[in-house]
Amino acid sequence: MPFADFADLGRDLAYVSAAAILLVHGAFIAMPSSGAPALTAEQLAAFDRDGYLVLPRFSTDAEMLQLREAAASIEEAYDPAVDGGCIFTTSDSAAARKFSDAYFLGSASVTRCFTEELTAKDLPADSGESGGGERKAPPLNKIGHTLHDAHPVFDPFSHSPAVRALLLDGLGMGTPRMVQSMYIFKHPLVGGAVPPHRDATFLHTSPVDTVTGLWWAVDDASVGNGCLWALPGSHRQGVPRKMVLNSARDGTMFEGEDPAAAGAVVPPIPDSTGGWVPLEVARGGLVLLHGAVLHRSGRNASGVPRHAYSVHVVDLRPGVTWDESNWLQRPPDFPFRGF
Repeated sequence: MPFADFADLGRDLAYVSAAAILLVHGAFIAMPSSGAPALTAEQLAAFDRDGYLVLPRFSTDAEMLQLREAAASIEEAYDPAVDGGCIFTTSDSAAARKFSDAYFLGSASVTRCFTEELTAKDLPADSGESGGGERKAPPLNKIGHTLHDAHPVFDPFSHSPAVRALLLDGLGMGTPRMVQSMYIFKHPLVGGAVPPHRDATFLHTSPVDTVTGLWWAVDDASVGNGCLWALPGSHRQGVPRKMVLNSARDGTMFEGEDPAAAGAVVPPIPDSTGGWVPLEVARGGLVLLHGAVLHRSGRNASGVPRHAYSVHVVDLRPGVTWDESNWLQRPPDFPFRGF
């Protein structure tokens, strides 16, 4: 289906979704006129207590499959020899190289693809997602970071009435602005793990941090295929470590230390987790993440995919600004959008 048709379908689905009745934590909740599920007092209290909140069936299967097909088209068209490339790595030893790379910094205003830390010889023979078919090597880890503003499918989905009302009415944001988006692949058998981190380490506002993560399960996410894990209450520790631009503004560095993130380890099974909780969620579910909550995901060691779509939002209400030390800096003609 052409992208133009996808865009029309996305707008239609957004308005259908806005008029629907949503199942949230086992209770049917009427959608308010603004288009988002009415968060209950109990849900808001849980988000404040834990730093995360799971909203099952926030979006439809059709919407998720639409995002999946759009991402597949980008993946298929990507040619690192023509488009350039950058490996997405969470290794500390490679962090300086990763974050100083012009390709990475340029993804603040241009949508770019990032590959896994694998070579062709590391790929298992059956690593394809469609019956063992061949896949380009190395496979993509993610697409970022402007899909929400620059793509005919992801844009209307990200700015749908349901999302707008969730941010304004549900979470009470005054001036929400989407600053980055990522489509995360987690391909079967090769999708890499992401270590414990806080989103506000990498995206921050001044004088207070206001970032919130919205994470959609494009596929069913379970412990087996690398679902999110979160450490309840860890957002109350604040954000002691931040990634900032260097003085030349052509690379990044870290300021401060975060021992809780550096030393946190999540077992592969839900036993003896040290307080960590696996956020298993079916396709279409939405996970809200406080910017300071510690979360991570495991490697996808299964034979099924775990695609996800993530958007990060800040509340640039009066007195709050996008920190100039952030790695993500938009040019004047491409500002952050509201609703």
